This record gives sequence, C-alpha cells and structure tokens, in this order.
Amino acid sequence: MNEISDQHEIAGRETDPVVLRPLETSTGPADSLGASFRATEVPAWSSPRRLRAVNAAARRLASPRLATDPLEIRAVIDRLARLQPPPHGVVTRRGTVAGVPGEWVLPKKMSGTNTLLYLHGGGYIAGGPHTHRSLVGALARRLGHRAFVPDYRLAPEHRYPAALDDARSVYDHLVVDVGERSLVVAGDSAGGGLATALLLDRRDAGVAMPARLALISPWVDLTGPHAEAIESRAATDVVMRADQIRAAARSYAGDDVAAPGASPLWADLSGLPSTLVQVGSAELLGVEGEILAGRMAAVGVPVRLEVWQHMAHVFQTVPVLKEQRPALDRLAAHLLGSDGDSGDRAQLP
Repeated sequence: MNEISDQHEIAGRETDPVVLRPLETSTGPADSLGASFRATEVPAWSSPRRLRAVNAAARRLASPRLATDPLEIRAVIDRLARLQPPPHGVVTRRGTVAGVPGEWVLPKKMSGTNTLLYLHGGGYIAGGPHTHRSLVGALARRLGHRAFVPDYRLAPEHRYPAALDDARSVYDHLVVDVGERSLVVAGDSAGGGLATALLLDRRDAGVAMPARLALISPWVDLTGPHAEAIESRAATDVVMRADQIRAAARSYAGDDVAAPGASPLWADLSGLPSTLVQVGSAELLGVEGEILAGRMAAVGVPVRLEVWQHMAHVFQTVPVLKEQRPALDRLAAHLLGSDGDSGDRAQLP
C-alpha cells in the first residue's frame, strides 16, 4: 500500500506531518468514484497502552452507559463538559444571531469578518456551546476566524425540525452579513448531520453555499444504525450504543426520521461545497461518514474522507490523544483552503 506524508502551515507554524494511506471504503475503491473523491486511512499515533487507558476512562465517564432517556443522556454530557480544559487563545461571548442564542468564540488574532458557523453534536437531545468550547476554540484559533455556535433548540422539548429551523435562521443571516466566500461551516456528530441538512435545505432555496464544509463523525441517517456498523464496531465503540442512537433519533424526529432534513444521507447531495469528512475506525457512526463521502463524490462534490485508525467518536475532543492535534490541523487546513483543494464545486453533467 502506497503511503504519502501530508503537511500544511496553520497559524504561522508547520503542522505535524500525517501519514496517509489509500483506503477502500464501504462504498468501494476510492478510485471508482472519480477524481473528486480522496479516501485515506490515518494510522494510529497513540500507543496501544494509551488507547486502552483512554477507552477505559471513556467507558467510566460515559456512565451510565445503559441510559437511553434523553434527559439522562443530557445530564451525562453536561457533566463531561465540565472536565474539558478551557480554551486558550480565544475569548467567548454570549450573543444572538437572527434571534437564535449562542456563543461567539473570538481568537485573539482574527482575520477580518471571516466566520465559522459551528453546529455542535449531542444527538439533538444534548450539548450546546458550553460542551464544545475547547473544540471550537481550537479550530477558531487555527483559522483566525471568529466562530458562532448556535444554542439550537433540543429534543424532546423541541422536536424536528426545530434544530434545522434555528440553524437556517443563523446561516441566512451570516451568509448575507459576511458573504459566502468568508463563511465556512463545520459540525460534529448530530451537528455534522445538521450542517449537511442545512446546506441541502439552503441549496434548494437558492441560497449561496459557504466556501467549505467540514464534518466530524457525522450522524446523517436517523433511520437506524447500519448493520455493518453494529456487527463490526459495537464492541469497539466506547462512547455510544445502537439503542442509544435509536432512542435519540426517536426523541428528535419521531416518525420523520427518514425526512431529508433529518437523514440527509438519503437526499440528493449534489451542489455541496468542498467537504472534509473525518471519522474514527472504532465508532458506530464511522460507516455513515464513509457512505456519505462516497455518495457526495458520486454526484460531483469535491470530498475527502479520512478514517483515523482505532479512534472513537469525535476523538478530536480528547487532548491526551496524539491524534487530536493533527486532526484539528487538517480540519483547519481544509476550511482555510490550504490543503491543495481549490474548493470549486465539481461541474455536474
């Protein structure tokens, strides 16, 4: 298998070189999907001993793992958020955009009005700006962009399409305020699915697309975890289980789980901007990210898929992992357009 070493410059420093290996994905060999698709495997950097320790801690901290009640899951995630290190090199400020509350994350060195719209994960039932400060702060600092994290409405109190409605209001304001070339969008887990659904919704409305899109472990199919993921990854996913995923989907979307705004994996994906998808090989939702990237490429979207070996769901939030920093560097390089991709959307036939 051929290997290449990829390196960029972020915030005035050279990033750590990352070894990339061509990957055959769940959708088939990458080269069968055309020049717009690049799928790569990123070998683990952390030692097996470190990975075992991190996974053991994740199992303890995610307790009660048997929880499927949305409010109980929300309480667990809020407790975990208090353990994250405070972001450095940025300041945070509460604010509203288009009437939607949220939090601005402002790096000490900013470049004009360039803006990151970040949609947080949490299964549509948990999370908020407070749970993602470290992750968004790290991205904003690398980008030199201000970031806005909407505190979008959560289920079960507010069901589908409440989160999409809030994201739409924020996006429509920002794309006019700063212009599409100065706007990038990212999200993790449910936030990755929401980001995808949002841009498809705005595409259909004739609204301009942002310059770039980055998705971390996106949850894009609420109709049910894929059988392949349950069979091959249930034992290695230390963050979630299939029944928890199903419970969150029911809580948020009810009978609308197959709607394009809830499960964008099944929608027409054409016309999306240049996209980077990062997943871990040990997570249930990794298969969804692989399939999503393949389907994007099949309709001409310039897309890169990175499968980080032995990594769990949204490992980019775990600072003790050696993989965290290079993964964040690569996300920032993509959003900045310094990853060698022009960012132009492929011409559709």
